[in-house]
Amino acid sequence: MTKDIVLEGSSSVYEMTDLLGSYSSIEGWFCDNLIVENVEKYKTVSNPDYLIRRFKNGEKRASVSFSAKTASGNIQPFKTVFYLYEDNISSDIFTFCVIYDLTEQQRKEKELRDLENKLQISRISNFTSQMQPHFLYNALGSIQEIILENPKYAHDLISDFTIHLRSCIRAMSTDYPIPFEEELKNIKAYINIEKMRFGEKLKVKYEIETSDFLIIPLSIQPLVENAIRHGIYKRGTVGGTVVIRTKERKNGWIVEVEDDGVGFDSKAFLHEIESGHCDSTGIKNIIFRFEKVMNAKVAIKSVLNCGTRVTVTIPKGEKDESNYS
Repeated sequence: MTKDIVLEGSSSVYEMTDLLGSYSSIEGWFCDNLIVENVEKYKTVSNPDYLIRRFKNGEKRASVSFSAKTASGNIQPFKTVFYLYEDNISSDIFTFCVIYDLTEQQRKEKELRDLENKLQISRISNFTSQMQPHFLYNALGSIQEIILENPKYAHDLISDFTIHLRSCIRAMSTDYPIPFEEELKNIKAYINIEKMRFGEKLKVKYEIETSDFLIIPLSIQPLVENAIRHGIYKRGTVGGTVVIRTKERKNGWIVEVEDDGVGFDSKAFLHEIESGHCDSTGIKNIIFRFEKVMNAKVAIKSVLNCGTRVTVTIPKGEKDESNYS
């Protein structure tokens, strides 16, 4: 096949058919005129003596990566693989080479690195949103007041606080899925701490049909926190109820967090999140993590003055472990 190659700084057009000759002359021209990075390595690997030694040592191929000028004058990454074989009749050693364009591969690798960076940032943001100073001060201050009056209750609250803090720190370092039971343990610990402030105004129901599935850490607990802070708390002395619900379906698992709080305009809320004007306790980060790590979907439905339901649908068998870090 004939291929035109334009040399940098020259208007001349050369055809590969003009270079037909010995293997060494073609490789030499290729190295001298097209390769702009890793030239010496390419010369070493493409050398016939080197390839013959590889073959005699039992290796059937050799490869080398490099950058070269294209016909348009751009610099692109490539990889050449030399496949080695022996003629059954003459016992001569032959090679044929395939040149791979690595541009698409590098683009995908960059996308993966960018995704990993964004996931790391979202985990840190999630951690900081849970560990805001006012939450720490309020929780520890309230526990301090309870110690003298009810040491056993204070001891239990410190245990709950430790569970929640440990969960937050773990979630900052990895998104690798954990058993839902562990996330539920953190949820219950967090709710116990909030009940210290809310008392009987905060009611919680657990409708757990199944817990035999995995979930990314610190993902459902923030939804419960949103329900309490932005739903129940705003009802004042009336208080309200938060329901944590799980179901198993044929194609996946469903986790719901529902409250009978003040509610809101869900369409406007989602628009504000997408436009970056609002991020209620990391909900944008939670949606991003669920979509990218577990291929899960998050749906938010709310009615003003009635309440809110957040539904997470996790598909079976579609998690991508390349996104866990």
